[in-house]
Amino acid sequence: MNVQSSSATNLHKKDLRHFLNMNQFSKKEILEWIELMKLLKDARTRNAVPQLFKNQSLGMIFQQNSTRTRVSFETAATLLGGHALMLGAGDIHLGKKETVEDTARVLARMVDVIMIRTDKYADIERFAEYSSIPIINAMSTDVHGDDTGNHPTQCLADLLTMEEHLPPRQKARRCDDGGGGRSLDARSVARLRAFQTWGHFQNHFSRGLSSAAERG
Repeated sequence: MNVQSSSATNLHKKDLRHFLNMNQFSKKEILEWIELMKLLKDARTRNAVPQLFKNQSLGMIFQQNSTRTRVSFETAATLLGGHALMLGAGDIHLGKKETVEDTARVLARMVDVIMIRTDKYADIERFAEYSSIPIINAMSTDVHGDDTGNHPTQCLADLLTMEEHLPPRQKARRCDDGGGGRSLDARSVARLRAFQTWGHFQNHFSRGLSSAAERG
C-alpha cells in the first residue's frame, strides 16, 4: 500500500526552505506573502479561514519569554486547523543535555514546522541545518555578536501595516510615531531599509513623513 508521507515523517530535504531572515527571499516572493496575509486577514473577519494547516503540528521553542509572538503563532496554528505545542526553556534540553543537532533531528520526526525564539541566531542556523522540516525564526537577539536582533515575522507584519496604511496619495501620518494611529517599531523600519522590499515602500513612506513634517 502506498501511503503518502506527511512532512513530519518525510526526512528528505528536497525543496525544503526555512524562514530565517528576510534576505533569503526575493521581492516578488515577499510581496506575494503580503497579498496572502491580506486574504487571510479578510477571511478571519468573515469567519472563513481556510484550513491550510489542517492536522499538522507547530513546535514553538521559546528560550525567551514572549507575549505577542507566542499568542499570535498559537492562535494562527489553531485557526488554520492545526495544533501548537509550547516548548519553553524548562521543557526541553536544547543545547544542554542534548545538542542543537540532536534536538532538531528528534523534533523533525514529531512535528511539521518549528519556530524558535532564542538569544543566538547561530543556534537557529544550526537547527535549520540539521532539520528536515521548515524552521521559522521567531526572533533572535544576537545576530552579529551584538544585540541588533533579527525578527523577520515582525518585519512581515510591519510591511503589511505599511501596505495597508500608506496608499500612494495619502499621508503617512497614521504610521508615523505620534500620528495617532498604528506606529511602526523603529528598529523594524531600520531593518527594512536593508531589505530588497524597501524600495517598494520607500517613496510612499518618505513622502508621507515629509508631509507630516511640513504640517508640524
